[in-house]
Amino acid sequence: MDRKEKVKILGKHLGIKPKYLGVQSFAYEVGDFTITREGTIIDKAGDEMKLDEILNSSEETTETEFDSIEISFPMEGHDERTIKNLLNMIYSKQSLIKKVFDCSENIVEKELIDEISTLESLSEILTTINKENCKGIDFNDEKLTFNFINGDIQTSSEFLSLLIKKAKELQYTSSKPIETDNDKYTFRTWLIRLGMIGPEYKAHRKTLLSSLTGSSAFRNGLPANKEVK
Repeated sequence: MDRKEKVKILGKHLGIKPKYLGVQSFAYEVGDFTITREGTIIDKAGDEMKLDEILNSSEETTETEFDSIEISFPMEGHDERTIKNLLNMIYSKQSLIKKVFDCSENIVEKELIDEISTLESLSEILTTINKENCKGIDFNDEKLTFNFINGDIQTSSEFLSLLIKKAKELQYTSSKPIETDNDKYTFRTWLIRLGMIGPEYKAHRKTLLSSLTGSSAFRNGLPANKEVK
């Protein structure tokens, strides 16, 4: 049994959405259990557990299916500027991000973007964020957790890592919603600006663009004399 299957079974059994802990550990967290990169299950006390032990420890199994997974990153290095940048970038590309990750609800609401624009401290911003105005991201003093992710975990983690990196680098980002008639081209261009460029990111770009319409190579669509292959 591979690691992903263990994570899914454990999450279903416990009725808890699995949380991917990011590229620092490549581990998953499911309730009080951690599934390591190698697929080992560790309990809260640090002891190794077998999946069957956990499944047989309770007579009742919660039949809960999860379509999404959570990915967390440390809050270290963030301040009011970087969090504003992060939220502004997500809001401005939200229509495309929702298509990429198959989200039905907004990740960030306009009301939050308007409200934080005048705030000058990180504590004020974090206090303003709640489940109503920011359904797709959870913030606390130690970490930020993206909970709207559907799809390939490695690709999603790479995308979010670059997004956070860019939010820290830039002095200011616009929150103006993107308007486009070529989703693939617009999102690919943005991915490249984020740093997802080069052959090492080719598979990730392909995965992220797979659910979008349009041509990733031609701004105004495929030329009339080009055949679709």
